[in-house]
Amino acid sequence: MQKKDKAPDISEVFRFPVEEMSWRTMKDILDDIEKAATNCIHDGIHGWSGKSLVDSKKAALDYLLLSYNYLDRWCEGRIERMEAEPF
Repeated sequence: MQKKDKAPDISEVFRFPVEEMSWRTMKDILDDIEKAATNCIHDGIHGWSGKSLVDSKKAALDYLLLSYNYLDRWCEGRIERMEAEPF
């Protein structure tokens, strides 16, 4: 039995060059994703989205995973650039 290929990182699916962004832009993106996650939970608690809290939790965690992946890629890109600088 062969192993299946590892699922792609969600930030690979929704790929854009976060490594090249300024910190200000990256922070704004992270803030927007956090707000979307928070709204999922809020709507799930109050029943406004028509989804159960379980479904809202999953959606919020998906947003937070996306945020984590973007931040990880941004930091790794920044570290690479800093290590390449002569001083």
